[in-house]
Amino acid sequence: MLTSVSLKGIRAFEAVARLRSFRAAADELNLTPSAVSHAVTALERAMGVSLVDRSSRGGRLTDRGEAFYFHVRQAFDHLRRGLEETSLAMPRLLRLHAAPSFAAAWLTPRLQKFFAAHPGIDWPAPRRDTRN
Repeated sequence: MLTSVSLKGIRAFEAVARLRSFRAAADELNLTPSAVSHAVTALERAMGVSLVDRSSRGGRLTDRGEAFYFHVRQAFDHLRRGLEETSLAMPRLLRLHAAPSFAAAWLTPRLQKFFAAHPGIDWPAPRRDTRN
């Protein structure tokens, strides 16, 4: 069953369920309300169950939709925490390539101020050209 369910559909459903609106979900996902509705419909079709009550305005969930949203919300929260923990642990590096004359005259004098304003960004030591 998992192969027939798209992550795009789950993402659209999560936004509709959380925001209780197809339009608000569409705005958040940078999609049209129609695209969000189609993604949720495809998810419902793949699961064989109705998740959103379309007889009422907005994104009112069915009982099955509420039950599924409980699990989806937990999964998305877990993913969000994992992304935050992982991205904070990863170094944020700044790599620049510039002509030596530009680097000496313009770039280098400004780097100290840049790094003072952005303390979370590191820059690697310059690589030595080992070609002879």
